[in-house]
Amino acid sequence: MENNGKLRIFRFVHCNKTTYNAHNGKSLIDAAVAPKRQCVDKPSVIQVRLAEHICDLDEAKTTNDNYYGLFVWPSALLLSQFISTESRWLCRDKTILELGCGIGLPSILSGLCGAARIYLTDRIDASDIQRNADTNIKLNGLEDRAQYLPLSWGDMHVSEEIISVFQTIQVVLAADCFYQSEEFEKVIATVALILRCSASLTCSFYFSYHLRSINRSIAFLLSRWKLIAQSIDKNAYVNDLIKIGDYPAKDFDSIYLYEVKRAIE
Repeated sequence: MENNGKLRIFRFVHCNKTTYNAHNGKSLIDAAVAPKRQCVDKPSVIQVRLAEHICDLDEAKTTNDNYYGLFVWPSALLLSQFISTESRWLCRDKTILELGCGIGLPSILSGLCGAARIYLTDRIDASDIQRNADTNIKLNGLEDRAQYLPLSWGDMHVSEEIISVFQTIQVVLAADCFYQSEEFEKVIATVALILRCSASLTCSFYFSYHLRSINRSIAFLLSRWKLIAQSIDKNAYVNDLIKIGDYPAKDFDSIYLYEVKRAIE
């Protein structure tokens, strides 16, 4: 690796059987509390290789949010555990877009789990993020299926090229994109635009959310943009017997999983 960069390897257990039926007419809340289907197929281990290259390591150690996307955060690990476990219905042969991809763990894992096409997106001014994303696409042999696209949250006047991409999307992912209150509605607006442009009637948004303050909520924003959210029981993906990366289960106590869809109008 170059100076100020390192190679990280993440391993996820991948199973050919989902822990619950995602399309059996039950909400994810109902399905999550129902008895889980056991995995009867022999699981495999999927290895994701990720480069974390940072041009200015000292500056990155500050609270400057320009560098937030150059690291893997616990929220991305929880979302990735969900993706790996539920990849049979979530990823396989799907077209997937990740918002605020950073170094791209969830989206790249989706590609390794069988997604047909993957779009990694992040800020237009984030050259370091694009460098890492492009590098990680190559490191994992996904050049033929994965692409980085600059995308600004809240931009409702995107190009025809981006609209044409949105029309193909079946699954939207995001890990810890709700970290600054002033950005919340921009993220929600972009999600709403993608879901409305998508040709898939079942297009959904799956995201991990790190609760940093009980005084902040996206519920009213979801309602404003005619979206509905359902909580996903994370206990199937992290508990006292399951550790993700170097993090014990307690480190995920304040991180939650959700599914968002368009409200029926």
